[in-house]
Amino acid sequence: MPDDSPGFVIAVYLAVCPPGSSSCLPGSGVTPLLRAKMAFVDTDPTTPVPGQRQAVILSWTRPG
Repeated sequence: MPDDSPGFVIAVYLAVCPPGSSSCLPGSGVTPLLRAKMAFVDTDPTTPVPGQRQAVILSWTRPG
C-alpha cells in the first residue's frame, strides 16, 4: 500500500482465515472470515520502540 507518511506509521492488511485453512490469500479459493486495514504508529519516529506501538483499526469488513 502506498505510504506518504514521514516513516512513523506502518499500514498493513490482515485476513483472518477459517479454522483449518492453511491460507486465505487471493486465489486460494478460501474466503477470509474477516479483513482489516491496520496502522501501527510509533509515538517517537526518531527512536521507535518495538512493543510500544499503538495499533489502530482503520477499517474492517466481513467478506462473503
